[in-house]
Amino acid sequence: MSTTTRQLGVPAPGRFAPESEARLDRLDRDATAHVEGSRPQKTRDGYTADWNAWLRFRAETDLPRPPSAPAPS
Repeated sequence: MSTTTRQLGVPAPGRFAPESEARLDRLDRDATAHVEGSRPQKTRDGYTADWNAWLRFRAETDLPRPPSAPAPS
């Protein structure tokens, strides 16, 4: 069976049934809360400091924002 044939039954992203979308949203929120809740505050503070240092470096060197970077707040 070709890849194209196997993909025919796969819905495009964002095209799941509303019940499935709601369940996936809940799972995503729960997973994020679990991961963030399991990291010590010092670790989160360190990540924040590292990210801010990267942003300053990028601004000073005029590097473009990478496509995988979080949206600016």
